[in-house]
Amino acid sequence: MGLDFLEDDGGLDAIRRTVIARFEAETLRAVMEAKIDTAEFPETVKKKLLGRLKSLAGKAFNEVAWKLLMKALENPNA
Repeated sequence: MGLDFLEDDGGLDAIRRTVIARFEAETLRAVMEAKIDTAEFPETVKKKLLGRLKSLAGKAFNEVAWKLLMKALENPNA
């Protein structure tokens, strides 16, 4: 009993099927920039949004990223 957890097969996380995803801030920023670039907005709006995105740092960036994630989860087909 308990020997299963000594195996190198993921142990309890594999049983629970827990998945942890981590995103680097620069990766998230690049995804957001790409989405703005492909959006059907006037160029002036795109430049303004990209400028604001580039100016975000630290907690402000985290807050925006979190809110975007929550919106995506609320409407995954958008």
